[in-house]
Amino acid sequence: MSATRLKHLFRLYTEDSMTEEETLEFFSYVHDPVYAGVVKQILGSSMEEEITGKDLGFPVQDRLLAHIFSRDLPVKRKKSISWLKYAAAVLFVISIGSYFFFNKFHIPDTQHQYSKNNIQPGKNKAILTLADGSNIILDDVREGEITRQAGFSISKKSNGQVVYTAVPNLYNVKGTNAINTISTPRGGQYQVVLPDGSKVWLNAASSLKFPAVFAAGQRKVELSGEAYFEVSKDKTRPFIVNTGKQQVEVLGTHFNISSYAEESSTRTDLFEGAVRVTVLSGSGQKQEVVLKPAQRSIVQDNKISVQPSVEKEALAWKEGYFMFNHESIESIMRKVARWYDVEILYKGDVQRETFIGRVSKYENVAELLKVLERTETIHFKIEGRKIIVSP
Repeated sequence: MSATRLKHLFRLYTEDSMTEEETLEFFSYVHDPVYAGVVKQILGSSMEEEITGKDLGFPVQDRLLAHIFSRDLPVKRKKSISWLKYAAAVLFVISIGSYFFFNKFHIPDTQHQYSKNNIQPGKNKAILTLADGSNIILDDVREGEITRQAGFSISKKSNGQVVYTAVPNLYNVKGTNAINTISTPRGGQYQVVLPDGSKVWLNAASSLKFPAVFAAGQRKVELSGEAYFEVSKDKTRPFIVNTGKQQVEVLGTHFNISSYAEESSTRTDLFEGAVRVTVLSGSGQKQEVVLKPAQRSIVQDNKISVQPSVEKEALAWKEGYFMFNHESIESIMRKVARWYDVEILYKGDVQRETFIGRVSKYENVAELLKVLERTETIHFKIEGRKIIVSP
């Protein structure tokens, strides 16, 4: 057994991406008395690496290790499908004032109170509104060309992505006045390749307005909600993203903007290149900051602050999971409401609890609620498309 191999297996364990053979290998080390001491030492250090920057303390680490060591050694099955396809997030540890959990395996409890009234996760769905006001429901459209507009062919790819492609000899500069809008509902997400080749991933309950043809001097779009951008480089035409609270200007870069109306702040996370974030204060005074990679700007009450950014946290939604970092249950449930298209109601004082962890967003909502309930400080009840939260 090597320390490197064990750390690798532990990382796969926390990410819920183990094969059955890797699971057997991991737990064979965990349950071998010859390796007991060194396994605890290696897993302890590996755990610290996984949660860098989270001051959880030794008691919390001990409880997580105790959970792992209490697991029975899995029995290998003849077929590889088995229970891995039913993975759900159920491993958690209680920290001081916060609750910490990782994705882990279990077989769903079919007798759970949510099973008769479950809610499916969101999926790829959006509406494309053309300049003439016509609406195209993208999830109902077949693969191939959808329409042509201002010298561009608008098509849907096999992966569900909408792509704008220039058609030779049909370019129309008047298209700069032809504004298109792609909108995702609650419970939806979508990808679009803009006329300049820039790629945009839209989160749930979001919309992006853009011209069918970008102007000669700039590329300007308007965002409501959340989106990740991979902007094509063009030194002659800066790419500008306007939200209701800020303006972000770039030449070519990768970044994420979260600007939901129901949230108190707008966040911009930069992963590559550089961006300039501009805000006009109530008095009309301009404030600007230039972000470097691994930085986040926060705009709140017309003021800008900058702090470190963690890419896997900022892009968790795009990669298929929820990630919480000392996050209140109220903030978590706003994300749940957008992704599962549900209404959240509160009974009792539950807003003071905070959580740390990661959960797949492709599970039914009941699986997420079961994870949170394992902290034994929060409870949920599903009534139709309403989730009632209580202490």
